[in-house]
Amino acid sequence: DRSQIDYFPQSNETKNLVSAEVSLGGSTPEDTTIKEVVIGESLLNPSAHVAVTLQSGIYTAPLYMSQYKCQPIELFIHDENYSRTMKVKQQIYRCDHRHFTTLNTGQVQDFTLHACDETILKDAEVVWEQSWPCSTPSAIVRQALQKIGAQRSIVEPSGPARPYAAESIHPLQVIQQQANMALDGDDPSFLHYMTINDATGENIHHFSPLSRLAKTTATHI
Repeated sequence: DRSQIDYFPQSNETKNLVSAEVSLGGSTPEDTTIKEVVIGESLLNPSAHVAVTLQSGIYTAPLYMSQYKCQPIELFIHDENYSRTMKVKQQIYRCDHRHFTTLNTGQVQDFTLHACDETILKDAEVVWEQSWPCSTPSAIVRQALQKIGAQRSIVEPSGPARPYAAESIHPLQVIQQQANMALDGDDPSFLHYMTINDATGENIHHFSPLSRLAKTTATHI
């Protein structure tokens, strides 16, 4: 197995220096140099976020930077011997900090492309805002599962009915909050989990108390 690039501490030693190659929309732009690559992880959205600062001739980059919007960007980072590599594929969502460089003003420009994993963009499409004046956790969970397109689900009854508001959060977060509120009598151990049918590969979402799960007989489906 190859060593991960981020395993090594920061150093100016030659053995720890790396190079980066960039591909935009499946092609490598001409007369373009990678000036800086920043890869970090957001605490709000657990996924890598990438900011790539490029330097190019003014004639090589699109006049309107919106042409980069939602285009794929691929990074291939490696050391001199290709013994340590990292590949990152993301979707561009913003371009900023476009300006002429201090040297060769009017000929060379800098600009930064910001990208994130495609799953974050898809999650943003299903962010949920809705309020319920009085509804049980199970009823809200059924709606949340419909929101994410769950084909099959088994939702056990729960209470109590109460007011609830989903404020710009993912439906799976709504389900987690309802699991923390749901009661089966005086049993608060509700869980959201999935099983997979071995024969068909079908995913089945479950919303059930842990105590009821512990009493079931193990079956092979």
